[in-house]
Amino acid sequence: MRIAHLHKLKGLSQKQLGGTFQQIQKYEKGTNRIATERLVAIAKKLGVSVSQLVAKDAPDAPNASAFNVGLVETPGLAELLLAYRKILNPDMRQAALAAVLAIAQTATKIELTSNAAGTVKLTLPKAA
Repeated sequence: MRIAHLHKLKGLSQKQLGGTFQQIQKYEKGTNRIATERLVAIAKKLGVSVSQLVAKDAPDAPNASAFNVGLVETPGLAELLLAYRKILNPDMRQAALAAVLAIAQTATKIELTSNAAGTVKLTLPKAA
C-alpha cells in the first residue's frame, strides 16, 4: 500500500485523508483492512487510481513508475520534492537543481558536521 508515501509526496497529513490519525496509520502499516469506499476516497484525495494505490508490480516491469522502483522510500525525498515545487522563480529552481546535482556528484567527498543544536554544516570539496 502506497498511502504513506503518497500523502507525504502530496503534502497531505494523515488526517486530511479522512478518518483519524490512528486509522490511517493502521491502513499504512497493513494492520487494518480498508473498506472499498474508504480506499476509493483516499485514492481520490491522493489523485491516483485505486489500482495505483494498491498495485504490487515488479520493479523491473516495463511500465514501472517511480513508486514501483522504491524512489519514494528514499528518506527526505518527499520533503525535497515538496520544497522544490514551492520554488516559483525559474532561475532559483534551476539554481536549486544545480546545487543538488553538484552535491550528488561529490557525495563521497562531502563533509557533514552538526553541533549540539542540531544545525548541520555542509562542506563541499574545493574546486581543482
